[in-house]
Amino acid sequence: MWVIGWVTAEKPMPGIFTVPVGTLHVLVAHEVPDSTRAKLAKLQQLFKAGLDFVPLAPTQHTTLQDAITYTEQHNESIVQQISALYRKGQFTLTLAAPMRDGVPRHTGTGRSWLRGRIQSQHQNDEAYSLLTRLAEGYLSRQTQAKNAVRCDVLVPRHDVTTVIERIKKDAPAFPQHRKLTVSGLWVPLSFAGQHLHQGAHA
Repeated sequence: MWVIGWVTAEKPMPGIFTVPVGTLHVLVAHEVPDSTRAKLAKLQQLFKAGLDFVPLAPTQHTTLQDAITYTEQHNESIVQQISALYRKGQFTLTLAAPMRDGVPRHTGTGRSWLRGRIQSQHQNDEAYSLLTRLAEGYLSRQTQAKNAVRCDVLVPRHDVTTVIERIKKDAPAFPQHRKLTVSGLWVPLSFAGQHLHQGAHA
């Protein structure tokens, strides 16, 4: 079995069942996907089907009993998360950085390296400011990305067209040496972040 996450009501779907715990239901699949990528694909499939749920981090494995115990102890916070994510998904905005590994390679003195490192950080901060301008009015979160600055944006499903139009309008104003890419709408994993600690293992 694979513990997928939580919903507020029973959701009969092929290959999936729910276990009631207080005001919540633990969402469980009969079969465990064979990789993290496969788990992500299944979460996205459920999201596209219109299911409102709080997903468990796909890199984590837990038993159903541990999930039930966790639900009993954190019922209210999970309900609040489901409410916060209701009818929402995430866009991922990525701005390629004009540097390798995020840090320019310097062969000079330590002072030269430090100056380059500060300049690199300034460039990344500036890039993130550009991304948050696109995400203005929505909850956003900076995430890790190699050779780039990345920002996840939580967007109501009915606002998707508005956000895309804003991005198309503002994108030409971005520096030409930085490539902007937009992907989504995804299941809002960056804004769920549920991790079970007792009895669970990654």
